[in-house]
Amino acid sequence: MDSILSVLATIAIIFGVVMLFNFMIFIHELGHFFAARWRGLYVDRFQIWFGRPIWKKNG
Repeated sequence: MDSILSVLATIAIIFGVVMLFNFMIFIHELGHFFAARWRGLYVDRFQIWFGRPIWKKNG
């Protein structure tokens, strides 16, 4: 039973670290977005990783 709890605790720690890294990457990329907007650049989408964009402007 202790070994199962140990494995679950390890999985929870790994999951937490991955979520923390994703949050830090989001904040970092948001800084790029705000810096570009502050400089007056047109930003057509805000995207993290390679999936669908979080925000996209058509036209």
